[in-house]
Amino acid sequence: MSEFCEFTVDSLNNCGDDFPIAGLANMYIAPVRQLDPAVTVFSAVNHDITALGLQNAGSFMKIEGKVSTKDLATENAKDGGGNVFNITANAMIPNLDTVTSFALKEYGKQKVVAIIELFEKDSATGNRKAIVIGLNNVMGIDAGATLVYNPGVEAEQGGVNGYALVFTATQGETPRFFKGALTIKDGATTAVVNLG
Repeated sequence: MSEFCEFTVDSLNNCGDDFPIAGLANMYIAPVRQLDPAVTVFSAVNHDITALGLQNAGSFMKIEGKVSTKDLATENAKDGGGNVFNITANAMIPNLDTVTSFALKEYGKQKVVAIIELFEKDSATGNRKAIVIGLNNVMGIDAGATLVYNPGVEAEQGGVNGYALVFTATQGETPRFFKGALTIKDGATTAVVNLG
């Protein structure tokens, strides 16, 4: 085993945008145990995943949360000789209804993998960037993200009327970027979204 890994990449802000459009856009989720390891590809040279396939010709469910209600935080913990990352993503789904409530109940019964779409676009492809939580190359599908949801109504004008979602995951590495095509549910049919 080598004694060190040489640092070779500078992080410079050349012609940076002082006011980029930041934040989270759509979220795509699927049961982490439905991932097909044979078609899930972790890049060996970049910190990204280039393919995510599901068994049984499955598709990812799209969650469209309210703008400015979504956030993602990562905390690195180094204790007991290990190195883990605790990740939390939050979103708000507007409007309380029985279909959404039942679906969230089913989603919350198992661990999920979540692809979080960013508003920021990749300069080479023009596609929105995306990160993956609940899956990494160290722990694999054992990372998994849990989904907790709470319906809420606030007794004030403009108050909350919807579902607060909280995804939490513990991983062996920081979230990887996703660069590839994702099959998603689009009403009664499926569609393809290109990310990264």
